[in-house]
Amino acid sequence: MRRSPHRRIHNRPITIYDEADARAKLEMNWASYPAANRARCIQPKEYLPGYVEWLTCLEMVKDVKAMRKGQPGPATSTDKCPVVRYKEDGTIISVIAC
Repeated sequence: MRRSPHRRIHNRPITIYDEADARAKLEMNWASYPAANRARCIQPKEYLPGYVEWLTCLEMVKDVKAMRKGQPGPATSTDKCPVVRYKEDGTIISVIAC
């Protein structure tokens, strides 16, 4: 399968307007993103940097942590592999690949 050289959102090419909008949102909310999340998502030396990707990553990390925080029971997923242990706030403690 051949990949398109162009980045896409909702099956349409990302435009300069998408990038400008994402950058504005990042600038407006920058202080609200935890430093660990910023370090995880904003890595311009690892891949082609883009404000849309960075904003998406930050939003996804926030959403995943919120979902994990809302789960009742022990802070370990033991019924499936990999086994993931995480804190109450959603931060991953360890992962055991079965």
